[in-house]
Amino acid sequence: MLYAITRSPAANMANCLLTHMEREPINDARAREQHDAYRSLLAELGAEVMNLPASEEHPDAVFVEDNAFVTPEFAIIAPMGADNRRGEQDVVHDALAQFREIVVRLEDAARLEGGDIFMAGREIFVGLSTRSDERGLRALAEVAERHDYRVTAVHVTGCLHLSTGASCVAEGTILLNPDWVDARRFQHYRCIETPQDEPWAANALRIGELLVLPAECPKTADMLRAEGFIVHTTPISEFAKAEAGLTCMSIVFESGA
Repeated sequence: MLYAITRSPAANMANCLLTHMEREPINDARAREQHDAYRSLLAELGAEVMNLPASEEHPDAVFVEDNAFVTPEFAIIAPMGADNRRGEQDVVHDALAQFREIVVRLEDAARLEGGDIFMAGREIFVGLSTRSDERGLRALAEVAERHDYRVTAVHVTGCLHLSTGASCVAEGTILLNPDWVDARRFQHYRCIETPQDEPWAANALRIGELLVLPAECPKTADMLRAEGFIVHTTPISEFAKAEAGLTCMSIVFESGA
């Protein structure tokens, strides 16, 4: 069974944190429509969607991916690299506790966000970014290595999170923007580079054997289809203004080991 945890956007999402982008007006009504369409697509592709209520105290809470990281054996509640986002995780912890017996909350002194983590087989890649540091990586590795995962650090520049610049789109295959992540860390994988005029397209959401890409990245979608991938698209223009990608808005996982 495939599950997806999402969280409704707050009315004040326009007050979200920005690191690499200039602030633009966000159309709240359009954002809600796009989030509804996103959840509907997840359900259409086979996920049971649990949508958490919006948090008006936390404009970034819709980007629920940052709160946690889930493997078949355990879930990690991330300590978050932005102090004013701490507090978002409690409701996510309670939701994940319904699906995993092992839910580990990392020490507050660490800095780690779920957007800086993705898994390829038994290897977990962790981005060292403005939001995640070596202490956060070591805290995650301490848990993951007990379950026979290998943890690999990747330096991130030019974008907010590792998952903005790279994602695993199939067994042994990484979609990436080499301008934003250290591609040498993926030398044992087949790498597909995004077109230069679609730098945000490296953040692809994998649902089983299917891929979801932003509707705003048609060149990458066509390129992946030509490679044999089944690709669905959905618009996320309002969330892109908040420096977000497709994976940011959900925590997708299968039933436990």
